[in-house]
Amino acid sequence: MNIFQELIGKSKEAEQFITFENTLKSEGTIRQNNVVIDGQKSHDYELLFKEDGILITFLDEEIIGIKVHFVPTPICKPFQREFVLGLSHISSENDIKKQFNFPKNLNQAPMRADNIYEYENVTVAFDAMTGEAKYAEIK
Repeated sequence: MNIFQELIGKSKEAEQFITFENTLKSEGTIRQNNVVIDGQKSHDYELLFKEDGILITFLDEEIIGIKVHFVPTPICKPFQREFVLGLSHISSENDIKKQFNFPKNLNQAPMRADNIYEYENVTVAFDAMTGEAKYAEIK
């Protein structure tokens, strides 16, 4: 099992998260939200590690999602570590279909910006115009 899968369900104070956070280059930037789930008001926030291209989502102080950006943008750089299911370097949408057996593109909207593929708890997105891998997310 890789580090990202192990972090799901852990708190920010968990030893595994602290060890992981210490390996990152950048400081985390917090964005807080208030959400309502089943009529209950909850507190969630996201922690963005800009230079590393990692966005971690917390709900009630527990990690519920990790998104890793592969594409260089003004806010993040490519992430080179192993993510999940061997997804560390993906060059095209063909790779995701042939090598990893992901189901067909789920985003069928005509004005889509991303082509999105999901398999179990992993989502991978590609730029609809260039086919470049944009991000992978585990929940």
